Amino acid sequence: MILGLVPMLFSEGVGAEIMRPMAAPVLGGILVADEVIDVFIPVILLWYRKARRERLHPEAARQEVAR
Repeated sequence: MILGLVPMLFSEGVGAEIMRPMAAPVLGGILVADEVIDVFIPVILLWYRKARRERLHPEAARQEVAR
């Protein structure tokens, strides 16, 4: 997808004044979405599972802190 949008960012033909402003946010969204999927969602899921485990098994959470 990224390779398909890059030519639109640097085009100078008919319709380029319309396609360039549309391609830039789409390209940015693709790049940001990739980082969100690879980094933020796994971290949030880990935090959620840790909080749930501590809530369901408080004695096990205390033992982990003591180690």
